[in-house]
Formats: sequence, C-alpha cells, structure tokens
Amino acid sequence: MMQTETAVRHLAQGRDALVRAVDGLAEAELRFTPGPHRWSMADVVEHLARVEEFFVQRIAARLTDLPATPSDGHLADDRIVEWERDPLNTVVVPGRVSLAMAPPPIRPTAGWSVRESLDRFLGDREKTEIFVRETPGLLEHAFEHPALGPMNAYQWVLFIAAHTERHLRQIEGIKADARFSCATCS
Repeated sequence: MMQTETAVRHLAQGRDALVRAVDGLAEAELRFTPGPHRWSMADVVEHLARVEEFFVQRIAARLTDLPATPSDGHLADDRIVEWERDPLNTVVVPGRVSLAMAPPPIRPTAGWSVRESLDRFLGDREKTEIFVRETPGLLEHAFEHPALGPMNAYQWVLFIAAHTERHLRQIEGIKADARFSCATCS
C-alpha cells in the first residue's frame, strides 16, 4: 500500500536525520541553550522521545480500538505536514489554537540523558513503524488532535514524522547560533 510506504519512509528519514544531527556532539554542545526559555538539543531529543512514546502508548494504542469513523476529509494530508512544519505561519483549521508550548506530558524535564532520550526515541519510532506496517485500515479510524481536529491513523503518522522534521530544523538553528561554536570553550 502506497500510504504505508510513504509513512514508513518519512518516519525513517526523520529517525536517521535525528541520529546524524546529534552524533559526535559533546555534552556541552548538546546542552547549549540559545537563550532564555529556549530548548537545547538535549531538550529537543527528550521532547521527541516523549512525543513518540505518547503516540505509541496513547494514540496508536487507541486508534485501532475505536470504531471505524474516518475523518471527514476536511484536512488534506499535505496540510497536516505543512502545518506541523511551521504552525505559526499556516492556518489549517480556523478557530483552532496553535500548540506553541508543549503540554506537560511531552515537555522536556532534563530527566533523561541524551543517550537515554535517543534510545527511547529510536525504540518507540520502531514501534511506530511496526504500527504502520501491521495495522490494517489506517484511513478508517480517527482520533481528535487538539489543534487539527479528527485525523485518521495515517494522518497521525504523517504528523509525527513532520513533527520530527520541524524539530530537526530547530536543532539546525541551535547549531547555527554564533555562540554554539564556543559551547565547548568554557
């Protein structure tokens, strides 16, 4: 099925890009924060791990138990991806709020090491990929997203993949900060 292949490809690309983005960095570089109330790369990796875990445990687990109620098609798959890539510049569903601040269950707490965060992310990303490959009827079950409304399982997976991509751009921005190169100077 083309949707399965597309979803797995997006998930794998994000997984591989995240590993490359943090590979070989020193602890000081991973913990560098570009400013007050901004996340470090360590925070981003922990957040991505928490989101992936949340998806596997709370969303994917419930999607297939729900009766077949496909989303009403109000939201095209590509709009989900575009909104998640840049939620501040794209209005998907009028009247819905942006998720600018991560809710507590998926907010980083600096409770995990970067290695633990990455390992958790990779383990749960594998579970997400298995979910996509082994779940029939990805288009048949919808679950409410707090900002986007009802999304089917395939759309949820696209959202998770795009979410990783957005945070990879955040990591690139941290690395581009002029002070980042001196993160290990102190």
